[in-house]
Amino acid sequence: MLFVAACNVENRFSAAVSFNPDASTIPANTLRLYIHFSEPMARGQVSNYIYLENEMGEKVINPFLNLKTELWNSEQTRLTLLFDPGRVKQGVGPNEVYGAPLIKGREYSLYVSKDMKTALSEELGTEYRATFKIGPAVRSAITPKSWTLQSHQSQTRSDFTIRFDRLMDTAVAVSLLKVKNQAGDFLEGEATSDGITWNFTPSDPWEKGSYELIVPPSLEDIAGNTPYSSFDAEAGTITFEDEDGTDTTLPVTGGNVKLQWKPDFGMRWAALGVDFEM
Repeated sequence: MLFVAACNVENRFSAAVSFNPDASTIPANTLRLYIHFSEPMARGQVSNYIYLENEMGEKVINPFLNLKTELWNSEQTRLTLLFDPGRVKQGVGPNEVYGAPLIKGREYSLYVSKDMKTALSEELGTEYRATFKIGPAVRSAITPKSWTLQSHQSQTRSDFTIRFDRLMDTAVAVSLLKVKNQAGDFLEGEATSDGITWNFTPSDPWEKGSYELIVPPSLEDIAGNTPYSSFDAEAGTITFEDEDGTDTTLPVTGGNVKLQWKPDFGMRWAALGVDFEM
């Protein structure tokens, strides 16, 4: 989703601003958003010039984690907006008291004020807005086996493309996903992602043979889930990888789950209201 370019006729300054992920619908438990600027921006402005509104024009109060140090990249052209994890995660204090910042079925707009300044103290001059709808929460571990891989042509520098089964964290996907050749060497090249796809263009033409896609355990989707665990599992459930490789989610009640024997005694006493056992 691309904001239109701002243009201030008086000082002839222009800048482009874009929003990532580039999607019209995002999960209700989204953890991160990214704003990209074409020019380096000044620090210390986020709380004053960037805000979120629902479809009724009501500002969402404190949706983002209030950090003393804003989350800019080294060039100060990419800003990471981190939703307060305490409000996103089910069953914890901030979520119980203030509620989740994003509600399924509603529509929100992210605004960047025209008064926001670049590192050279130039104002953007135009207000930017990205609007998106909120879909169901995603509360399961990442499953690379669900991805669709598009093969490349040997002796060319054609893109190797992955289509994900969910919205991924774009910055993390670009940084962490790697390709190895048969010799075990990482390939040099350029990776890009819009959240739903990942494209890799090698620096040198593909050679005939097999390649390996490296998926590290620290890879995250937009809701903070990793290949090994869910960031925000359904309350009262546990998810694990079964023997056949599929993810299985079970309630912790009804005899489905058993703890190691020491904590199991205490948990059973608490659940059954036991005060003394002979």
